[in-house]
Amino acid sequence: MQAEKITTHVIDALKRFIEQYKNSSKLQGITASFCNQIQDIENALCSLYGRLDIDNITGNDLDNIGKIVGQDRLGFTDDIYRILIYTRIAINVSGGIPENIISIFQILTQCTEVEFLEIFPAGVHIMANLEIDSSLTDYIKEALESSLAAGVTLSGVGYYDPTNAFTFTDGTPEVDSEHGFGDTGDALEGGLLSVVL
Repeated sequence: MQAEKITTHVIDALKRFIEQYKNSSKLQGITASFCNQIQDIENALCSLYGRLDIDNITGNDLDNIGKIVGQDRLGFTDDIYRILIYTRIAINVSGGIPENIISIFQILTQCTEVEFLEIFPAGVHIMANLEIDSSLTDYIKEALESSLAAGVTLSGVGYYDPTNAFTFTDGTPEVDSEHGFGDTGDALEGGLLSVVL
């Protein structure tokens, strides 16, 4: 949150004079000269506020932020490029920690839930709870692979339908037909298989 800009540095300084100096033109001149410089600094700092706000800047300004963090635009629009920039920042500090890998995946997919499975001996399979934008598939895989610890491989990336995901159940016919293999008489019954990209 931006602090309120002060526009009265000179006036405020002159008001602080004690009574015996209120009519001293030389002292007022020196003070005003000094406080004008402070006002210039205040104005300059306030003009910078928001200029590096990734959520609000566009075009070349966004490209400049991308250069700072090491992320090319790759031909994407500003909206997707913002996601890539946030992802690159997360990758730069990830350290291969699973929680950070999950955060990177959430930034890229905008999902709310992640299934993170460790595959023996040194693999990771990660799934989102919503459909992944196919134009980002290659980038997602590359981003995750570059974030994993040395020796750990990305076994798979995909997504599933959280409301009707395919599951094996306890044998209850109602639950089995709703989320399991379904019914040969009704192709719409049964859970949906996850999609691996």
